[in-house]
Amino acid sequence: MEENRKTRTWVRYVFNKYTVTLLVFVVFMFMVGEHNVFNRRQNDQRIAQLEKEIERYRTTCDELRQKIKALETDEDLERIAREKYQMHGDSEEVYIFK
Repeated sequence: MEENRKTRTWVRYVFNKYTVTLLVFVVFMFMVGEHNVFNRRQNDQRIAQLEKEIERYRTTCDELRQKIKALETDEDLERIAREKYQMHGDSEEVYIFK
């Protein structure tokens, strides 16, 4: 008889209208709706991916700025024009050996 009374007491607390209402609310908040746990996790992963991409673009941008700064002098610009694009001055001739 004692066990039956303990079981009924436990069942009364679990199936209390407030407990059931709270349980339904929690399930609704976590599983249903636009901002559920699954969508939140996907959004957090996407944010992390985009932050990595932003950092990669910043690094690339810094490298390009350094290259632009190096090309601001006429000597470097002339050297690259001669080496990469085989340009020459008015009184010069270029011979290409392969």
